Amino acid sequence: MTYYYLAQLAKPNELGIPDQQLSSGSVALFLNGIYFIAGFIAVLMIIIGSIRYITSSGDSNKATKARNTIVYSAIGIAMVALAFSITYFVLGEASK
Repeated sequence: MTYYYLAQLAKPNELGIPDQQLSSGSVALFLNGIYFIAGFIAVLMIIIGSIRYITSSGDSNKATKARNTIVYSAIGIAMVALAFSITYFVLGEASK
């Protein structure tokens, strides 16, 4: 019951809160930026893992760590691509 009274006190515009809905375009733009950053970091980690693998000098411990870095970064790229595909599909269906 109190919620009803609080809602009647003022409208969002009267309180200075903008009364706009998020468009699917702005959500897609934000998520594309996040996906770009995540993909960039994953590619950078593949490069770092490759350099570590090359410079491991036959040390199996260092080579294993470098190989794991490359594998996990590749999995990260696959997850970013999957998330992008899901977002593209959902926002495409929502805008119809």
